[in-house]
Amino acid sequence: MTVQRRHHHGPLIVGAGLAGLSAALTAAPRPVLVATPAPVGQAAASAWAQGGVAAALYPDDSAELHAADTVAAGAGLNDADATLALTRAAPETIQRLFELGAPFDRDASGRFVQSLEAAHARPRIVRAGGDGAGRAIVRALGGRRPGRAPHHPALRPDPRRPDPGRRRPCARRRLPSG
Repeated sequence: MTVQRRHHHGPLIVGAGLAGLSAALTAAPRPVLVATPAPVGQAAASAWAQGGVAAALYPDDSAELHAADTVAAGAGLNDADATLALTRAAPETIQRLFELGAPFDRDASGRFVQSLEAAHARPRIVRAGGDGAGRAIVRALGGRRPGRAPHHPALRPDPRRPDPGRRRPCARRRLPSG
């Protein structure tokens, strides 16, 4: 039996959910290899996310108010500093996703439509096609084709070859047939 080795000289990203696709886009223009067990957008739980993305986008709201609502709803389980950092980054994240092709719902003047939901004191939920935000964002990011996306259901870190630091080699394992 011969073993075929392929070398890729760039980032290897295992998984094509929103985190994996975002990492691939961030790594571009370097050659990126995205390994996923199914076509992009079909095996990621991110695509199942309903509702939308929360952000304080307009002058009658703020990241601080958004964070306060989120901390109150978290009943002490979330970190206040991390929550504030995320709510401060949310408007820029919405804009970046929109620029990458996320089809967020907008009104006739072009402003993002926001709805009131859950423990938010103000409308903050930006949606895409109603409750299809997850799927719409994954499609938009996956359509950017930041790198090659082979389907390797057997790709996993190779525990026999630990590599010091952040890099870890990966190996394919043979899946049982049947």
